[in-house]
Amino acid sequence: MAGTHLADGRDVMLPQYVGDLQQLQIFERVAHDADADFIDIVLLDDRDASIERFNGRDDDSE
Repeated sequence: MAGTHLADGRDVMLPQYVGDLQQLQIFERVAHDADADFIDIVLLDDRDASIERFNGRDDDSE
């Protein structure tokens, strides 16, 4: 699906951390096959802000 969007000139964003190298390489290959740029972005925050944000999340577990 990402390849189809890229081939139509649209952007594709994967809004999550991809920790599996093989999966990341597949996404990169799809982008290159569609003649699109593959950009990997990491957002960082300091420790205290990260802990505060984590503790502020709603608990939606059963």
